[in-house]
Amino acid sequence: MADYDNVYIGDVKWKDVDGNGKITEDDREVIGNNYPDFTFGFNTSFNWKGLSFSTTFDGQYGAEVINFSRYYIANQEGGVNTMKSGVDRYRDETNPGNGMIYRANRAAKNLNTKFSTYFVEDASFLRCTNITLGYNLSNQFLNRLTINNVYVYGTVDNALMLTDYLGYNPDVDYNSGNLAPGIDFGTYPIARTYSLGVKLSF
Repeated sequence: MADYDNVYIGDVKWKDVDGNGKITEDDREVIGNNYPDFTFGFNTSFNWKGLSFSTTFDGQYGAEVINFSRYYIANQEGGVNTMKSGVDRYRDETNPGNGMIYRANRAAKNLNTKFSTYFVEDASFLRCTNITLGYNLSNQFLNRLTINNVYVYGTVDNALMLTDYLGYNPDVDYNSGNLAPGIDFGTYPIARTYSLGVKLSF
C-alpha cells in the first residue's frame, strides 16, 4: 500500500472519495472516458473564373485521453528532459509556481507519479484535414497545345488542429492500434503533407 501520509507542500492533492478521513487505495475509482459526446465533420468549396478552393474538417467533443507521454516526460523526477511546463513547478513558499505543476521529487515514494486525473486530458479537437487550391487554365492557352483541359492544384493534408490537448494528437489509440483507445503512449503524430499536381485531359 502506498504511503499517502508521506506528502509535502507542492505535492499532488488526493481526494478522499469514500469520505472516511483518510487517503488510501480504497479511494480509487474509474476515471476518464474516451468516447466523445459527439463527432462531426464538414466541408466547403467554391469556384470562380477557373479558380477552385475546397477544405474539409473533422472533430470531436467530450472525449478524454490518458497522456502517458506526459506521465513519463513531465513527471519532475529528473530522469529525462522535461516539458517546458516544468518551469512553473512548485519550488518553495517564495517560488510556488503556477499552482498546477507539482514539485520535483526523485524519492522512492513519490506519490506525485501515481496515476490520477492529473494525466487525463480533454481530447476535444477541430482539425482541418485538407485544403486544396486549384486553377483551370484558359481555353486560349490550351488551344495552342491541343489539350482539352489542364488543372493545376496544390493540397495540404492535416493543415491545422485546434485543441487544448498537450500531446501531439488527441485522436489516438495506444501504439496506433484499436484495442486501447484513448491512451497516448508515444503514438507517432499525424504528418502534415504538401502536394502539387497537374491533371491533363486530351
